Amino acid sequence: MKHDASPPTCRVCMTIRKFLFVAVPLVLIMASQPELVGVSDYNLAAIAGYLAVVSLAGLVLYKSYAEFFKGRDSE
Repeated sequence: MKHDASPPTCRVCMTIRKFLFVAVPLVLIMASQPELVGVSDYNLAAIAGYLAVVSLAGLVLYKSYAEFFKGRDSE
């Protein structure tokens, strides 16, 4: 028997699939509790905070550009 391996077209299915591709390896790494040698030198909470702030600033800048300036270019 031949099965069609078509990708799911449902947006929710794709979101769940992407979440599982990230969450399952992350849970496995956390469960194994590896000793990462180079990570102890960095303050990971500060890095996560800076990453969140930079991401938010980038998102606001992109959305403002897309909303206000990108529409004017076509006129």
